[in-house]
Amino acid sequence: MSISPAPYSRISNLIRTTKLSHVPQNSRPLNPTTSHKYYPTHQIIETKPSSLYRQDWGLKASIPSKIKSRYLIFNEMDTLERLTSFEPRGDTQWIRRRFNEMGININFNTGKINPLFDTNNSAAMEADISNPLSSMLNIDAKSKAAGHETTKKLKLNDVVVAFQYLKKYRNEFKKWLLERNPEVFLGKKFSPKDMKNDALEFLQEKLASNKSSSSQLNNIPRKIVGSGGLTYSLRGRLKNSPNGIVEKNIFAGRCLNSLSNERYTLAVGGFITTVNSQRIENKLRVSNNVSIRECVVPVDVKDATLDSEGRIFIRANVIDSPNQKTVENIKSKSFSMKSIRLGSRRNPKQAPRNTSDSTRYANELLKIIKDNGR
Repeated sequence: MSISPAPYSRISNLIRTTKLSHVPQNSRPLNPTTSHKYYPTHQIIETKPSSLYRQDWGLKASIPSKIKSRYLIFNEMDTLERLTSFEPRGDTQWIRRRFNEMGININFNTGKINPLFDTNNSAAMEADISNPLSSMLNIDAKSKAAGHETTKKLKLNDVVVAFQYLKKYRNEFKKWLLERNPEVFLGKKFSPKDMKNDALEFLQEKLASNKSSSSQLNNIPRKIVGSGGLTYSLRGRLKNSPNGIVEKNIFAGRCLNSLSNERYTLAVGGFITTVNSQRIENKLRVSNNVSIRECVVPVDVKDATLDSEGRIFIRANVIDSPNQKTVENIKSKSFSMKSIRLGSRRNPKQAPRNTSDSTRYANELLKIIKDNGR
C-alpha cells in the first residue's frame, strides 16, 4: 500500500496561482521628458529572482528575455495587441532603499498643502493656527474694506455666546491635553503662550470634526503627511545598536563639484545636498593627487524636508576626519607587546646575547679560573 504525498493546502495553491489583477490608472507617460519629475508617478512592480528567470511578471504575456531588471513600470496590464508598454525603471526603488538605510524621517510643514495629494479647494486646506481665536468663532475684530483692514467694535453679546460655546469643551480639552502632553499636568510647567497654542490646535480639530462629511473629506489631506513611499519612520524614534543608542546618522558622501558661494555639492544616498567648502578643502589638501569626484567624506545627515513641489532636501554636515598622513604613519609602524602572565613568580627570561658577548664572557671566566689555580 503506497501512501500518496499530501496535496498542497488551499492557501498554498491560492498563492501559487496569484496574478496581478490591475494597476493604478495613470495617464502620464512612462518616460517624461518635457516636465520635471520630482517624485515617482508610477507604481513599481517587482518580481522575485525565480520568477525573473522565467520572465514571469504576473502579466498575460511574458517580458522579453533581454530585460534583466526586477523592477518594471507600466500603465496597462494587457492591450488589444497583447503588447504591454513597459519601462525597466528601478532607480527610484534603489533610492528608496538607500533612504531607508539612512533611518531618517521626512519633515513637512503641515500648515501648507501637501503636494503629494491633489485638492481643489486649496484655501480651505491652509492651517489657521497662527490666526487669533476670534477668527475661528466668527467674531473677528478686523474687517477688510476698500483694500485695507479696519477695526470694528465687538458686541458684548457675541463674546458671551462665544465663551459659552467654548465652555462646554473644557472637559474634552483636559482629556485631549492629558493624552497629547501629559507632562503639563505632572510637572505643571506651562506658559500661557503654550496653552494658547494647544487650545487653538484643539479647537481646530474639534471644529473640523463638526463639519459636514464633504468638508471632512476636504480636510483629510491637510492632516496627512505624505512621504512618497520613501519611509514610514516616526519622528523621535530611537535606534539601537550593539554599542548603545545611535545619535547620529553617519554615511559616505561623494563630492560632485564646487559652487561659487564657497559651497560644495555632495551626493548622499542618491540625493544632492550642499555643504561647507572648508572641510572639503581640508580633505583634498591632505589627500595628494586626488580628483574632487574621487573624494569621499563622512557626512552627518541631519534631516530631510519635503518642499511644496514634492522635492526632498537633505541637510547634512561634513565630519572633521583626522589627518590622513598621521593615520598612515601610525599604520606603518609596528607595535609589539610581550605577553605577561599574571600571578607568575618566576623572573622574566633574559634576552639572548650576541655571539661576541658570549665569547668574551667565556674568556674572562677561564682567566679567573687559571688565576685561582696558581
